[in-house]
Amino acid sequence: MIYEMFKEAMRSLLHNKMRSFLSMLGIVIGVMAVIIVLSLGNGATYSVKNQIESIGSNVFFVMVKRSKYGNLTVNDLEKIKLEANYLVDITPSFSGNGNFKYNKNEISTQFYAANPDFINIFGLKTKNGRLINDLDFDGGLKVAVIGSYVAEQLFGSEDPIGKEIKLYINNRFLPLKIIGILEETGSKLFLNVDNTVFIPYSTVEQRLLKLDVVNQFLAKAKSSDEVENAKNELEMFLFSKLKDENAYYILSQDEMLDTINQITGMLNITLGAIAAISLLVGGIGIMNIMLVSVTERTREIGIKKAIGATNSNIMLQFLTESLILTFSAGIIGIVFGILFSNFIGRFIDVTPYFRIDQVVLSFITAGFIGLFFGIYPAIKASKLNPVDALRYE
Repeated sequence: MIYEMFKEAMRSLLHNKMRSFLSMLGIVIGVMAVIIVLSLGNGATYSVKNQIESIGSNVFFVMVKRSKYGNLTVNDLEKIKLEANYLVDITPSFSGNGNFKYNKNEISTQFYAANPDFINIFGLKTKNGRLINDLDFDGGLKVAVIGSYVAEQLFGSEDPIGKEIKLYINNRFLPLKIIGILEETGSKLFLNVDNTVFIPYSTVEQRLLKLDVVNQFLAKAKSSDEVENAKNELEMFLFSKLKDENAYYILSQDEMLDTINQITGMLNITLGAIAAISLLVGGIGIMNIMLVSVTERTREIGIKKAIGATNSNIMLQFLTESLILTFSAGIIGIVFGILFSNFIGRFIDVTPYFRIDQVVLSFITAGFIGLFFGIYPAIKASKLNPVDALRYE
């Protein structure tokens, strides 16, 4: 009986191919939109998480505000490092944008004022040359380490080591000798390593910009087991200097990940709900098409009832058609959702991540909508009076 009902439903749907296609279109678009939004949202979330985790679980990001009791300086950070028991690396975090030129080649990109601790925290490694060391930092030397993309844009196939580039910023320029090229790395936290120029912090401070006040810095605990002790130690030093616990905020990796999870979770739910609205619109479309089908097949329903079909048989027949439409649309929507997610991901540089539970839920939701919006037409069809149905023209 089930096979015959399925066979009859398929016959009816294939008899009106264009109508069936238009009925499915809303569900296809709805499922596709949900898959695209959630997979790209998942991909962006995992990308950010990987960037945070890439610098280690024992790194803190510290933001500092001006206090009426004073400001934090580079000397204060050096003092903290000398006196700390649980911290190994502390570095101010300062970045800017400038134009870098080599002969006729030019690139506008980010530069970081870095010290050796900054290099250690981010685990930067060179492909050629060397990294910024204590001698560069202490002497305020006019040197730079460049990312792989910067090297390609300024030098092409030429070896940059020992060459001089010029940094132009705020109507001033600074010549810099290239001492190293970094391995192709990608992004780490807020830093696009490949597209960045690293200059000794002291060089930027002495020759370009006044950086006596520290607004943010990075600190690294000796190990992941000492994170809590290191955080308490940082809080003690900062409070003793600034005398105001509201003047600073220490963010550990776990706290960063929790914040990312909360933000992206809410964003995914919101965007997923918006995309799911198109599923409801598709369901309404299916109900309207099924009602039209009931009207067109009134005489057929009357004949079936006259030869013994029950109300349940008629209702199940129309519900079967509705479910076939929505489940088929759900499968097509999933396939196109996966294809378009990968296509869009290439343009926005996000690798989509497909969670099986979300894909299955989208498919089940499509089926539920088919069942929900198919009930009314099915009930209407089952309650037709066979005598009136037979007279219907």
